[in-house]
Amino acid sequence: MINKANIERYIRDLFGDKILNVKIEKLGEGVQGAGFLIEVETKEGITPYVIKGLFTEGLEHDYAADRAQVFLLDLEDFKKLPKHVKAIDVLSEMEDGSIKSIGGGKEYYLLMEKAEGRHYFNDLVAFADKKPLDDPDKEKIRTMAAYLADIHSLKKDS
Repeated sequence: MINKANIERYIRDLFGDKILNVKIEKLGEGVQGAGFLIEVETKEGITPYVIKGLFTEGLEHDYAADRAQVFLLDLEDFKKLPKHVKAIDVLSEMEDGSIKSIGGGKEYYLLMEKAEGRHYFNDLVAFADKKPLDDPDKEKIRTMAAYLADIHSLKKDS
C-alpha cells in the first residue's frame, strides 16, 4: 500500500538537510484504511508523524479522486479544528511511484484537451424547451443516452 523508499525521499525533501534518519512502520488497519508511523530524527530529537491511506474499495473510496477529496478536505479542516492533530500535506503517488504534494492549494484546476462543439447540457436545455421533438432530436437523444449508459455500465475492478 505504501512505497517506503519514496515516502522517505519525500520526507527528506520536505524537511531538508537537517534529517538524520527516517523510520517508517505500519501502525495497523482500521475500517477505512491503514496508518503508518513516520519517525523523523533530527539533531533536536525524534518527531513522530502519521501517514494515513484509505482502502481502495468500499465506503465510496473506489477511485483515487474519491480518496484525494477526503484528504484535501481533512487538510483544510484539521488546521481549523481546536485541539485536533494538524494535517501537514496531502500526498499523491504517481505512476512511477514517486510522491508529490497536492496539498495546500487555494484552488485546483483541470488541464485537458480541446474539442470542437458545445457542452451537451445545452442540448438538454434545448430539448426541454422544444415541443414536439423532431426526428434528429430524438436520434441525438438516443445517441446521448446510449453513450451515457455505456460509460456508466463500466465497473471498476476493486
